[in-house]
Amino acid sequence: MIDKNYVSSILGISKTKLQELINEKIKQYKNLIDEETAILLILKEKGLTLEDLYNIKVKNLYPGLKVKEIKLRINKVLIKKDNLIILEAGDETGLIKLIIKDHKWKRKENLLKENSNIKVKNGIVLNNLVLSIFINNIELIEKIDENINPNQNYISYRYIRLLKENENNYIVLTDNFNILYLEKNIQLEYNKTYTIKFYNKRPIEIIELKSY
Repeated sequence: MIDKNYVSSILGISKTKLQELINEKIKQYKNLIDEETAILLILKEKGLTLEDLYNIKVKNLYPGLKVKEIKLRINKVLIKKDNLIILEAGDETGLIKLIIKDHKWKRKENLLKENSNIKVKNGIVLNNLVLSIFINNIELIEKIDENINPNQNYISYRYIRLLKENENNYIVLTDNFNILYLEKNIQLEYNKTYTIKFYNKRPIEIIELKSY
């Protein structure tokens, strides 16, 4: 049986809101599906499966997601301050930034170094230029004896609108007012808003595209 409390926590919504979504989905399918099937469909719309909830990967992340646990390898330390450390970390599906705001982070300084394999618990996904996981307690990180080989591309998540369609590409405007050039292996329409999750490289490699 699927734990609704856990699903609502992962999706960053209240249990009441989750129930509303379930009821809407059941109504959409004319009462031919049960609640668990409705939950699976809701997860699918977020690019998640039931397995992903318990073995989540970097490419499954999206802003606002509450991550029960995720396994990462640290690539490098980006910023060190008295109460803050920011790391570049990832798994075989992509890179993110790991933001730890805790004045006690130096207790695990030997762990927070290049090539360490770690498990991060109860993080919240933030959306900056690239996706990030935020925690405020260093005790939510522990060492793991696993070998992770990260994909070396950061993952970004943006809202976009089509500005211009050329013969070979689309020119789109993002919600942070940047311009992206997308190959025409997708279909975009004018006056529609989309969410796009992509690898930050050239040419851009799209992980997921949805109309909003």
